[in-house]
Amino acid sequence: MLFIAVIGVMIGCQICWKVIQHLPNILPSQFSLIASIGLALSVNFLIFRRWVDMILQRRFFCSAPSGLLESIVLGETYGCGSLIRTPQQLLKVIFIIILVPSGLSL
Repeated sequence: MLFIAVIGVMIGCQICWKVIQHLPNILPSQFSLIASIGLALSVNFLIFRRWVDMILQRRFFCSAPSGLLESIVLGETYGCGSLIRTPQQLLKVIFIIILVPSGLSL
């Protein structure tokens, strides 16, 4: 958990006053980003609930749109092992790396 806190502090230290001055211009993008993350989590969770037999914690952390390390660390904290979750997260990263450039090239 300390690792995640250190990364958050390092990212937060990069904020300067110019970024804060542009905050009103950034807010619509931030709201749509939050909405798309919530939508992705919900759709992935429903897919795992319908087609995969997993415990609730593993289903949530496998469907969360987050980084690999964060998902593994937080999942282990909340009692879901990494045996299934780690390959699933790696497959998610591989699909994103393949599908996003393919979708942008259309």
